[in-house]
Amino acid sequence: MADVRHWLGKPDKVRTLLGNQTWIYRHTVRKGWFSLRMKEREVRILFSHAGIVRKITVHEMQDSQLF
Repeated sequence: MADVRHWLGKPDKVRTLLGNQTWIYRHTVRKGWFSLRMKEREVRILFSHAGIVRKITVHEMQDSQLF
């Protein structure tokens, strides 16, 4: 959990679903890719139809790319 929070930062919302803590982030989904943009990086996760993580990419953005 600590590694996920380190990469994704503080969640937008924290909820308890079925007794489990769930972190909710603002994100977009295109062509199976879950994308999350933060100040310094963009994280993209590709899931299979069964919900299995297939690929994770992290793109570090420099200051010039933020504008």
